[in-house]
Amino acid sequence: MEKRKDHKGRVLKDGEYQRSDGRYEYRYKDSFSGRQISVYSWRLNETDGVPEGKKRKKSLRELEKEIRDNEAFGIDTHAANRTTVDDLFRVYSGTKSDLRETTRAMYQGIYERHIQGVIGHCPVGNIRYSQIKSLYLSLIREKGLSPSSLVPINAVLHSMFELAVRDGFVRTNPANGILGELKRHRKTERTMKSLTPEQQERFLDFVMAEKSCKKWRSMLTVLFGTGLRVGELCGLTWPDIDFKRNVIRICRSLGFGKRLGSTCDYFINPPKTEASRREIPMIQSVRDALRQEYAACLRTGFCPAEVDGISGFVFWTRNGNPCRKGNVDYALSRMATLYNQNETERACAERREPLLVPLFSAHDIRHTVASRLVGVEPNVKAVQEILGHANARTTLDIYAEAMPEDKAATMSKFESRFLTGS
Repeated sequence: MEKRKDHKGRVLKDGEYQRSDGRYEYRYKDSFSGRQISVYSWRLNETDGVPEGKKRKKSLRELEKEIRDNEAFGIDTHAANRTTVDDLFRVYSGTKSDLRETTRAMYQGIYERHIQGVIGHCPVGNIRYSQIKSLYLSLIREKGLSPSSLVPINAVLHSMFELAVRDGFVRTNPANGILGELKRHRKTERTMKSLTPEQQERFLDFVMAEKSCKKWRSMLTVLFGTGLRVGELCGLTWPDIDFKRNVIRICRSLGFGKRLGSTCDYFINPPKTEASRREIPMIQSVRDALRQEYAACLRTGFCPAEVDGISGFVFWTRNGNPCRKGNVDYALSRMATLYNQNETERACAERREPLLVPLFSAHDIRHTVASRLVGVEPNVKAVQEILGHANARTTLDIYAEAMPEDKAATMSKFESRFLTGS
């Protein structure tokens, strides 16, 4: 039987053909589906050139080797080449039935903002380590993200491709190790900002005196006096405030985002962990702020909104909706900007250096409170329970940041004991 040859006289192997348009074709029976599959390339060997105007992709012999190797490892090459990253994300989202609504909305937002437009259309089997690394580098260079800001993005991509590995689409996870490599080669900044005691005092003094900040005074007092998560703060209702026992009960959080593919809306989530379900004793300033807020509601009316059967929200906006994270962080940014402008003018008039504050978020306030609590309370377990952390390591390693003055005080105590020998 005469062997098939291409237009250059080269002998073609079993399953290889050359089509009339010049493309090479390899036909094989898929061991997973049992169907006859064909793959195509403009090149037979890796060293061959590409016809003018055609893209340089893998040669037919490379495709054959990849198919044989993948089958040996139990990888479904055909399915991997027919499944896009968008498809993979939909499957991944469908398998995460235990996700809280806020987490699901966050993952959806991360995918749509940073991943979908770049590799969403690509077949899963074609994604390589270098491609994901290029995506991360572009986010750093073009969008100004730090490697630390890439952590949630990498968490989504890595989990997606871990699913692809388990489903037999790819042999290894192309997102493995990228973030660690970027962090080793790039200096990173802390993403959370603790205010110093002096910054906090001056900022709060300004807010309490500035008329345009009046609406946010009670909320700020509660934030700085409890260290609540912003979702917990927004989810507070009046039945959660027990003035008789002098405690705030934390039993839910309020989220806002896409819910099961619908448009953006409010939704109620249970506490983040079982440890998040807690009672926080009220300090006097928090108690006074909430009493003033309650008295104002008695005069003007309570929040009319109801979310998933929950009503009576403590903090709400002019349009009758509960406050949400975006409202709070925007207000904080605006107040910090106002404070810095005012402080700069005052410092110039008084011929001194201004004491400015960074543009911070509600989560940065939680970080600040954690640092203060650890600084004044040696019982870390008590601090852990106030903040609602599942373990004390989170309290110490992530949220508690030692201020320069704390370190100076520690060394001062050490010095006195060192000199006296006590």
